[in-house]
Amino acid sequence: MKNFELVRLMNGIQQVSQLKGVKFAYALVKNKQKINQEFDFIKQTIESNQKEFAEFDKKRNELCVKFSKKDAKGIAIIENNNFIIEGKEAFNAALDQLKAMLPDEAEKYDTSIKEYESLMNDECKIEFFKIKITDIPSDITASQMEMIEELIEF
Repeated sequence: MKNFELVRLMNGIQQVSQLKGVKFAYALVKNKQKINQEFDFIKQTIESNQKEFAEFDKKRNELCVKFSKKDAKGIAIIENNNFIIEGKEAFNAALDQLKAMLPDEAEKYDTSIKEYESLMNDECKIEFFKIKITDIPSDITASQMEMIEELIEF
């Protein structure tokens, strides 16, 4: 399992958290804590570098808002954590100008993005607290079980 898949697993835990069973609930809580610790580590890793390119990131974000598609209220539309950019050529030209104005910060930003992507594609090192199949609530659905399958000991 890769680190980026932890988001799916956490969503799965949240979806089944209303199901009953003491051992089942205990295992969910333990795994949720472990995943949150990993999320905190990833967040700290990312934030430790952000000061080095804060101005560039702020101006890049302003460009994203400026060139993004807007809703009826004039608010930038974001899908899958990404701005929907209109006029990509104009946006790219403005971004190139920004990179020329702040070359050191732009390079540190690019490096940070690559490090983040690498970290998210690393194998997850969490040792999950396994849930015995006999402790799975009988009213769990197949789709719910699929979302937490990494936690189940068959």
